[in-house]
Amino acid sequence: MLYGAVRSDLTTSLLQFVSSHKQDVLKHALDDFSSVDDDDLLKVLDRYECRKRVTAAILPEILDEIFHKELVQKPMFVIDCWREITQPQIHLNSGELTKMYSNLKPIPKKEAGILNFPTGTTSKQNRSGTAPEKIRQGT
Repeated sequence: MLYGAVRSDLTTSLLQFVSSHKQDVLKHALDDFSSVDDDDLLKVLDRYECRKRVTAAILPEILDEIFHKELVQKPMFVIDCWREITQPQIHLNSGELTKMYSNLKPIPKKEAGILNFPTGTTSKQNRSGTAPEKIRQGT
């Protein structure tokens, strides 16, 4: 939306948004087409309205077309509407935006620094094992 071009691998991106079953079927088909369950693969591809005869040689091309349709073409109307509003407001290049998103990903070390435990506890908390000292100590 911000830069008018796709800057990520569409296959990787779409595989993050499909169910784990579809993800497994598509990855299996890409890795070893001959051993994938044909019915499963056809059901997944039918969900995306694929009407081509699928072979190992053209599967990556078919998936690129499907992924482009799902991640770029379908949301394009909304992208075009928002581009007019957001583009003048954003002053980041794609590298800076990617870095900002990666800095916002939660990781245990960052999250632990945010947690605050109350210092005083009630006798009820002490008996139940939910006192902050016991939680911190893992007891």
